[in-house]
Amino acid sequence: MEDKEAPNSAFTMSIKGMAMLTVCSVFSLRNLPSMAEYGWNIIFFLSAAAACFFIPSALVSAELASTYPQRGGVFIWVKEAFGPKLGFLAIFMEWFQNMPWYPAAVTFVATCIAYIFNPELASNRWYIFFTAIFLLWLSTFLNFRGMRLSVFLSNSGVVVGTIIPGFFLIVCALTYVWLGKPVQINLDGGKALIPDLSTARQWMLLAGMMVSLAGMEMSSVHVTSMKNPRSSFPKSIYLATAIILIFSVLGALSISLVVPIGDLSKSAGVCQSFELILNALGVGWLTPILACLLAYGALASVVT
Repeated sequence: MEDKEAPNSAFTMSIKGMAMLTVCSVFSLRNLPSMAEYGWNIIFFLSAAAACFFIPSALVSAELASTYPQRGGVFIWVKEAFGPKLGFLAIFMEWFQNMPWYPAAVTFVATCIAYIFNPELASNRWYIFFTAIFLLWLSTFLNFRGMRLSVFLSNSGVVVGTIIPGFFLIVCALTYVWLGKPVQINLDGGKALIPDLSTARQWMLLAGMMVSLAGMEMSSVHVTSMKNPRSSFPKSIYLATAIILIFSVLGALSISLVVPIGDLSKSAGVCQSFELILNALGVGWLTPILACLLAYGALASVVT
C-alpha cells in the first residue's frame, strides 16, 4: 500500500500538529505532583517505564498506523489481526477508559480557575461539581466545530498550558536552588537515584508510572488527516515522546526539590506548587497568570 499524497479530508495535519495532539492526549502537568512523590527515584522509574512500555508502545503505534493508514486506529489494527468483534472490544475499552479520566481532568481545570480568582474555591465541592459539568458541556460543543478547531486547541494548549508553564516551573526551581534556599530531597551521593525494589510497593509505583504514560495510540485515529502518513506519523510520535519524557522528568524533579510533597492536594497540586515556589521567590503575583495558562492547557486536553 503506497503513501497517500493527499489525505481523505480537506484538512491536512502537519507532523508538529500530530505531535502536539499526541502530547495533549497523553501528558498533563497535573500528573507532576504525584510523580514528584518519587523524589530522585523519578529518574529511574520514568526511564524504566519509558524503556519497558512508553517507547515500545510509541514505536508499535507508529508502525501500525503507517502500515494501516486508514481511519480507525486501534479498531483497524485489532480487526486485521483478530477479527471485527475483538476490534470493537479494543476500541470500546479505548473509549471507556476515559470515563474516570474526564472528571479528574475537568476537576483540575476547575481548581486552576479557582486559583485565578479565589484559591479557597479549590476545596469547595459544589464549585468543583458545577464547574466540571459546565466544562464538559463546553468541551462537547467545541468538538462540534470539527477537527480543525481541535488541532488548533491541542497545539495552542500544549504550548500555552504545558510547555510555557512547564519550562517556567523548571526555571523557577533552578533559581530557587541557585539562591541557596533549602531543598526537600537529598541526592545522598547518588544513592537516592536507585530505589529499593525489594518491596512490592516499589513495583506498584513502577506500574502506576507506566499507566500515567499510556495513550500514545489514541491520536492514530486521525492518521488519515496527514499527508504521507507512513513517514509523517512515526516522526510525530518520536517528537511527542521526547517532549513528554523531558517535561515529565524535569517537571517532577522541580516540584520535589522545592515543595513538601505531603502538603499537596491531588487535584490542585500543580497550582499549589507554583504558588509555593513563586512566593518563595517573591513573585507570588504570577500565580493567577500561571493558573490561567494551566486551565487553558487542561481544557484543551479534554477537548482533544
